Amino acid sequence: MRMLRTALAVFLLVGLGLAMLMWANSGLVARGVRVGDLSFGGLTRREAAALLEARASRFGAAPFIFTFETRSASTTPAELGLSLDAEATLTAIWQAGHNPNPLWALGEQIELFLKPRRVGAVYRLDGLALERFLKERFGDLEQPAREPALMWQGNTLAITPGKIDLMVDRATFKAHLARAAEELRYPNPPFTVPAVSRAPVTTETQLARVRADAYRILNAAPFRFSAGGRTLAITKDVLKPWLTLTAPDGGLEPDAVRGFLSDLAPSVHRDPSYAYLTEQNGILTESTPSRNGADLLIEENVPRITRHILEASPDVLSLLVAEKSAAVSVERLHELGITALLGRGETDFKGSTPARSHNIKVAAARYNGLAIPAGATFSFSETIGPIDATTGYQVALVIKNGKTVPEYGGGVCQVSTTMFRAAVTAGLEILKRFPHAYPVLYYGTPQGFDATIYPGGPDLTFRNDTAKPILIQARVEGTRLTVDFFGAPDGREVTLDGPHEFEKNPDGSLKARLTQIVSRNGELIRKKTFWSNYKSPALYPIERNPLE
Repeated sequence: MRMLRTALAVFLLVGLGLAMLMWANSGLVARGVRVGDLSFGGLTRREAAALLEARASRFGAAPFIFTFETRSASTTPAELGLSLDAEATLTAIWQAGHNPNPLWALGEQIELFLKPRRVGAVYRLDGLALERFLKERFGDLEQPAREPALMWQGNTLAITPGKIDLMVDRATFKAHLARAAEELRYPNPPFTVPAVSRAPVTTETQLARVRADAYRILNAAPFRFSAGGRTLAITKDVLKPWLTLTAPDGGLEPDAVRGFLSDLAPSVHRDPSYAYLTEQNGILTESTPSRNGADLLIEENVPRITRHILEASPDVLSLLVAEKSAAVSVERLHELGITALLGRGETDFKGSTPARSHNIKVAAARYNGLAIPAGATFSFSETIGPIDATTGYQVALVIKNGKTVPEYGGGVCQVSTTMFRAAVTAGLEILKRFPHAYPVLYYGTPQGFDATIYPGGPDLTFRNDTAKPILIQARVEGTRLTVDFFGAPDGREVTLDGPHEFEKNPDGSLKARLTQIVSRNGELIRKKTFWSNYKSPALYPIERNPLE
């Protein structure tokens, strides 16, 4: 019974003690909470904030004294980029021993009472400000490592010795600042900043091997390559800047090889040239043979050239060239079923200005080699694309808004007119055709066999109503433009009635008609008349080119 009473008394005393501890810490910082050498236990939140502010003020004003090698420097926390987060620090102080769970809180308070705990002040460190301080105060004492290197001295490769670095131990320096800030240490004792050193990664033995390999490669020069039908040599002088003079492997600089190939590429490049076709005795032949295009493959050749040189090969290396097949050849056309000339259009632009002649050639090239699929509708305006300086056109006269004005692309209608003639003589179905506003002398007499176009306005459209594709070929010889339509004959016969001029007037105005008659085996397929109503040229005054 006596032992029971003793145990009960001890239990009551311990419980009373714990209750008194919780009561003593109620509404106050738990006893045993410290920041550095400052005790915050038993303070109200306001008192703790005041004490923290006072110490932070002293900490911020106290100098740091650092010594690195032979130099000492004094600075402030602000210059080092250190700043205290007072609110976060106060929260950390207050939360120690005040867990929302009463049992956990009691356990923490007992632990703090028996063994006081230091709460670290919450701070921020500006890495840029810290690095700026180190560079300004000790930067000239630091010695960055220097790797040994190979350098040309005339025709000799010399090894420049490396150097061990000597730098501020930034990790240790930051750790020291962290401890000082967490403890709001005051005053701060002088601190000797340790140095760290690093030996060069590359060894002179490695560079000696790279040098020997470089001499081996240079002594095997010149290296020979072939491309575009010619052979060229890479001499020692050309090769020297290509060498990679770094350990451990050496080799060639890929960008140097790539630059060499890029410079070589234009001389290898060749555009494919189409075969110009003609029909002799019903057989389609090439009046001018086709030729494949060629382009140097730069990326594919970089490793091949590198390997060729590193192996010191005495052979001639053929560089890889991409062949681009000409779209037009007799063999290819026969595969498509294109076997005969279906229609031809011809015009003469003699007397045209140089700009107009230039535009005719640009536009004709746009259509040369173009294929119109069977059943497809062809639009001249949609196919030609933008007509401006960016697409190679010059300023020449066009008919626009009741005037004859200078504009990019003047002369393109010479091509649309010639193509209209080819489509009509081929017996194709013409869907849209517009005559010019007044008679144009370039299109010959009698008038009535022309077709004007303007982007966003009049267009020339027709349909390939044959069973096979139609190939367009356009060529300029002197001042003569010819447009040929090649395809598969289907027995249709084409007869033209006209053009016939009528109602001709002294002012140059007139009317004309042209009739296309298409038949097969004596049966009429289509008969279409194209009417033209030309006004007097005097109604369309010529404006001066403002660029002249």
